[in-house]
Amino acid sequence: MWSAVRAGSETGASVYSKVILRFYNGCVIVPTTGASVKNSDAFDGSNSTGNRGRGNPSFGNMTPLDLTKSPPRSPSEELAGLIMLPRMIDIARAKLPGGAVGEYQIGRGMSGVVLKHFRLTADEFIGIVARANDDDEVLATLPGGPGQTDHSKLSSFLKGLTVADVPDPFKGEFQSFYGKNLPADRLLLDVLEEGDARSFPRKPDGDSRSS
Repeated sequence: MWSAVRAGSETGASVYSKVILRFYNGCVIVPTTGASVKNSDAFDGSNSTGNRGRGNPSFGNMTPLDLTKSPPRSPSEELAGLIMLPRMIDIARAKLPGGAVGEYQIGRGMSGVVLKHFRLTADEFIGIVARANDDDEVLATLPGGPGQTDHSKLSSFLKGLTVADVPDPFKGEFQSFYGKNLPADRLLLDVLEEGDARSFPRKPDGDSRSS
């Protein structure tokens, strides 16, 4: 798991397709889009404490989720062209009062890369979700606002991450969650999907057993 996510830079129009993850002292250097305006699920980092942003926020109408009964949305599902974001919103909702996050996390691994894209901490993101009424309001509140940031390069980057990109110091923990014999070229998105399927098997009629 990743203990931190730090931004780096690399020249070239196809930076996301050419980038190679580099690990220094437990930090992964990833490219940023340059569009973020605010300063600020598969690896290591600081777990969110559940605080909802800074100051004294009001709360929206997001229903808390129980992720011990059903999984969050697919990591491949998109919001404004960005994969992982709907899944992250669901995990944040599970951290609201009355929710249950189970073994899910936010701010680590792929979700940590998304947070870095927006220059947000996990707690700040959870605060945005807590104050929102729906996905669109979350999107409108994120740095850049709806339609002002191109997420396609980040999505392409995330879609290309494989088991081989898991840093050596954290492979043991990764393998304890997802297994030791995964092919190096297995996409991390597929690994997350398969993990959800194992945790929440389906009945023959297609309904989740946890329904």
